Amino acid sequence: MEPPHGTPAPGASDRVDRARARSIWAGSFDHEAGFWDGVISGTDTRYAASFRERLSPARELAEPFRTMTGVPEGGTLRILDVGAGPCTVLGFAWPGRKVEITAVDPLAERYDALLVRAGLTPPVRTIKGEAERLSEQFPPGHFDIVFCHNALDHSYDPLGAIQQMLLVTRPGGCVRLEHAINEGEFERYTGLHQWNFCAQDGRFVIWNPATRIDVTQRLGSAVSMWCWANPDGRWLTVQINRPA
Repeated sequence: MEPPHGTPAPGASDRVDRARARSIWAGSFDHEAGFWDGVISGTDTRYAASFRERLSPARELAEPFRTMTGVPEGGTLRILDVGAGPCTVLGFAWPGRKVEITAVDPLAERYDALLVRAGLTPPVRTIKGEAERLSEQFPPGHFDIVFCHNALDHSYDPLGAIQQMLLVTRPGGCVRLEHAINEGEFERYTGLHQWNFCAQDGRFVIWNPATRIDVTQRLGSAVSMWCWANPDGRWLTVQINRPA
């Protein structure tokens, strides 16, 4: 019998079959690149205008990122955007401070080709990188904020990716995740949409029909974590602070 729609199967594992998950992940790259081809070329009119807005170097950094780490006047805020796509959604300008953004995505080279074809140059060029291997690419404790917007559900090992994000976040810094709730269910597990994120009794849970991971429990007291849904119940924000 199939499990009820929207829940893990009875006896779901709290461990990820990385080999299987990575195989599905790598096999979905064409699907994701095709989506961005439509956005960048403008044929996908749902998102083309908002993507063009990303390309303005004058766009200001959103308020939450200004207050969460206490960077002083004249200082530099270092942010890593994980799964940034062709151009980070983060703003670039913060008067009185320098914003240094590093953007990574496993499909960076394919996105570059699409941008060149469209004659577009992003203010920050996305470089190739996997969420699950960040500590191989960056020094420990290097970033004030590690950010991921609607991309961690595309990873092959989301808990492993969060642990990697924490490794490259400085003590006193934070990891901030912003994702559509239960996107795997909504997208019927097509392409890279293999995971669901939600809050259950105030705890951050990652799941799909075969797996359920209580991230709050797995990370334990080594961090401070909050998760909350926005008023319409469609988006989940998770903030994980590393102790100073």
